[in-house]
Order: sequence, then structure tokens, then C-alpha cells
Amino acid sequence: MELIANLRRQAALDELREQGWLRHLEWLPEVDSTNNLVKRWYPQNALETPALFVAERQTAGRGRSGNAWWSPTGCLMLTLAIPIRELPDDPARYPQLALVTGVALATTVDVLLGGTSVARTQLKWPNDTYLAGRKLAGILIEALQSRSQTTGFAIGIGINAQVDWRNAPMHLHEKAVCLSSVADREIDCETVLVELVQQVREQLAVWRERPDDWLADWRARCLLTDCVVRVRVGEKGEVVGRCEGIDIEGRLLLRTENQLHTLSAGEVLDWAAAD
Repeated sequence: MELIANLRRQAALDELREQGWLRHLEWLPEVDSTNNLVKRWYPQNALETPALFVAERQTAGRGRSGNAWWSPTGCLMLTLAIPIRELPDDPARYPQLALVTGVALATTVDVLLGGTSVARTQLKWPNDTYLAGRKLAGILIEALQSRSQTTGFAIGIGINAQVDWRNAPMHLHEKAVCLSSVADREIDCETVLVELVQQVREQLAVWRERPDDWLADWRARCLLTDCVVRVRVGEKGEVVGRCEGIDIEGRLLLRTENQLHTLSAGEVLDWAAAD
């Protein structure tokens, strides 16, 4: 079985090399986290980007706000190191990278599932992908520095491809999903990887040339629209309001009784359908 798995990984990496976009590729048996690995690697290797690092296992995988990311076999764990030349010229747009990556992730899911998905792939601001009402994938964006300047970004992605939920923590059984469960067939990490890298590349190219094109797709997939949402803002603050989607800058719109809040950052704590 291990021989077959190695052959699949090598075939996927060979296909990605042939596409000609990535300058460096590694598939590692174990790391602390692929984002941490990239941040160590990047300062001396910035010219070797775009680069891809995939891990079979992560010992310290993490999501946004430092939350732990459960990383079992069958979860595709990767980081793309992307130079700023792949992004729009205006640095003010860089905070939209997680949202644009979300569109690439959702499109990947739609392609892989075809007509088998029970619900359209949805996006939860600012960095999660949901399928059939459960979390499928997460994104972690971190700046990469060379000579004390931000010259690139690490796009960390964890996506549940083919997970054995019998080994999962109990609290995840009703909160998480994998592609194979929804498709009712095998969808291996290698297949997901090749499609995902292609979709990220295409979405970045469109974003560079037409910086607002991603917005309509993201809004159509917004999980929180018309829900009552509670968001932690800063150390102790919270905002609770009805979600009106996101604005053109990618900020979450929450309407309370007295005003419309535009949130550029925050942690969504919970949400429920509005009455």
C-alpha cells in the first residue's frame, strides 16, 4: 500500500512540475506545520517561488487565531509560498488573499464533486469552506519576509479529502465533513492537490488582471448572509448582528439595531438563521 501511495504522490508532483508554474515542490512525511516550514525556508529561497510544500502528517498544525487543526490521514495539508508578483499591484488588496483562495477552494470542490454534492460549496468569512453544512477546509494566510520586507505570502490549506471519522475527536463528528463522504466514492489527496493548485493559479491570475471579479462568486457562496452572527473583535469586544454579506473590500457587514458594522478582522464565534 505504501508503494502505491508513493507512486500516486510522485505522479501528482510530476504533473504539477509539467504545468510549469511552481519552481519548488516537496512532499514530506512529517513536519510541525507546513506554514512554519515555509517561513523557515523562505528567507533564503524567495526566488524559488511559487513553491509548494505538502505534509503527510503535521505535529503542530494550526488554523487562524492559533487554533489547533486536526490532521489525520486523508487530510490534504499544504502551503503555497506565493511571491507578491503573483498578486494585484495595489498592496491594499493583499488582505483579500484568503477570500480569493476561498473561491479557488470552493471551485475545486465543485469540479471534483460534479453533480454529486448535496449542497453548493459555501464560504464562511474569512477563511473556511463548508460543504453540506459542515466544515470541509480552512485557510491560514501569513506574510513572508525577505530582508525585513514582506515579499510574499504563505497560503496554508487543510482540506479533508478522505478521512476515517472513526478516529476523529467526538466533537468533530457533527461539525466536519470530507469530500469522499459527500461523493460516496474515493477522492484521494493527490487528485485534490492537482486540481487545487490549478484553481489557485487561475484565481490569482484573474485577481491580478480583474481585481474585483472574485467578489460576486464569494457573495453567492457566503454561508453567513442573512444569519445572526456573533463576532469577536479585538481582545474583548463582540459584535452581534444580521449579516449582509461582504463589501467590495472583503469586510464582513453586520447590521445591528443602530448601525451597519464593517469588520476587516475578527473571529466568528457562532451564527444562526435569522427569525
